Amino acid sequence: MGLLDELIVGTAAAHDAGVAVAVDVSGASDAQVLGTLVSTFGADDSCTEIQVRRGGALLGTVNREATIAFVGDGLKGVGASDAMVLPGVGNYSTTNWVCPRHGCGYSLVTIVLDDAPNCARHPDQTLVLQG
Repeated sequence: MGLLDELIVGTAAAHDAGVAVAVDVSGASDAQVLGTLVSTFGADDSCTEIQVRRGGALLGTVNREATIAFVGDGLKGVGASDAMVLPGVGNYSTTNWVCPRHGCGYSLVTIVLDDAPNCARHPDQTLVLQG
């Protein structure tokens, strides 16, 4: 039993007409199919059903409720993604910025930096690197 077997709620004969959105899943993995369905439903709140086709043949329909129930509501707790590993090598550094005005004490730590940020307390003052 595959992912589509769990998600398809309508039969091919019953829903061949009347559903405006169709997805062809030919050659797609379960993860790609699920991502496409979620993205399609997410992009159009009025979309309630998607026809699922493989090589032009209609397999059936998937409805919004079945897909959302399958993936869940997307709300995760703190630390839920701690075990996630992303490809690539972490290549970044942090910079510490401080406001040079006497007694201000405002500081900011950045990871990605295009231009020097401004002080939140003194918007006209550009922060300088902490020495």
